[in-house]
Amino acid sequence: EDYRLVLECWSKSRIKNAAARSLSILQKMEHLYTSRITNQRPTVECYKQVLVAISKSKMTEIKNNTTDANDSMGQCAVKLLDEMEERQIQPDSDCYSAAIKTWCNSAISKHRHNKDRRKRSKRGEIKMNENNDP
Repeated sequence: EDYRLVLECWSKSRIKNAAARSLSILQKMEHLYTSRITNQRPTVECYKQVLVAISKSKMTEIKNNTTDANDSMGQCAVKLLDEMEERQIQPDSDCYSAAIKTWCNSAISKHRHNKDRRKRSKRGEIKMNENNDP
């Protein structure tokens, strides 16, 4: 219950790294449970709060602690949904809604980024190749 409340606070936070912090807490909870240090496993409510935090995030990427690479926020949301199903935790409609919102935000963010790059290219601030890459 305490972890869920902390995750809920992070999901409501406007701090830039709130999504990363909530994901870190969820991973710690899962580690404690699988290591048999506690018998409290993350619930659908815990996952939901992390997905909500990710959906509200202004960040475009989040570090994947498994691969040490960066995942897009959308990829992170899908991985969480997959993880829930692997652990036989049934995602609810709020979980799916948060994941969809995350993908929408990722697409909007990418569109804005590309639009800004095209404007800067037209002004000569950056040079682009035919794929709109620097």
